[in-house]
Amino acid sequence: MKPWYDIRDAAERRATIWLYDEIGENFWGEGFTAKQFVKDLAALDVDGIDLHINSPGGNVFDGQAIFNALRGHPATVTTYIDGLAASIASVVAMAGDRVLMASNALFMFHDPFGMVMGGAGEMRQFADVLDKIGDTIADVYIARTGAEPDAIRAGMAAETWLEAAEAKAQGFVDEVTDSVKVAAHFDLSRFHNAPPAALIQDTPDEPAEGSPDTAAEAIPKPRAWVFVPWVGFVSYPSKEV
Repeated sequence: MKPWYDIRDAAERRATIWLYDEIGENFWGEGFTAKQFVKDLAALDVDGIDLHINSPGGNVFDGQAIFNALRGHPATVTTYIDGLAASIASVVAMAGDRVLMASNALFMFHDPFGMVMGGAGEMRQFADVLDKIGDTIADVYIARTGAEPDAIRAGMAAETWLEAAEAKAQGFVDEVTDSVKVAAHFDLSRFHNAPPAALIQDTPDEPAEGSPDTAAEAIPKPRAWVFVPWVGFVSYPSKEV
């Protein structure tokens, strides 16, 4: 089993973290939970952390736990958005004391979503829970950008996709860097407003320099998405018929 993240110690008391896949444990129990990530992070006795992100998001609570752990670590964290920081991965990106975004990368934020079974009362209660979760996510963006809460919540409701220059103009990132080649592939059809350029990605010959081998592996395109009560998602890949 290969991890969806990789932590590497580097010289001069720095560590590099590659977060190049969906966040959280999948339906088959593969991958690493936030609990494992936080444990590994806590073991890093370094002064600086370089966090590289190329992820479509995943489980909200795993992402929030990772964000909080990064913010609480004594090291200075620099975030690099190498390809995609979507959904809860965009929240994790905000953990950086400084956030850099490649000129060919994408940033997306939206309202949380999930599914619950039950009567009208359960449905209304779950909607209230989603609103509260959305508020906690919005607080992260507001703290980073200084934007008005209503503007952030409107952007979340609309499922907003930003190019690097737009993300910088709105205060989500501090600096736009040169383009980066990445080789991870994600099916973004679960999202409402994903631009065609994000849905059809080129396949470069090599992943970003120094990134883990998992970055070079294509993620199987799912035929159906199942939204689960803990406000994340898992996929059931199936054969073409």
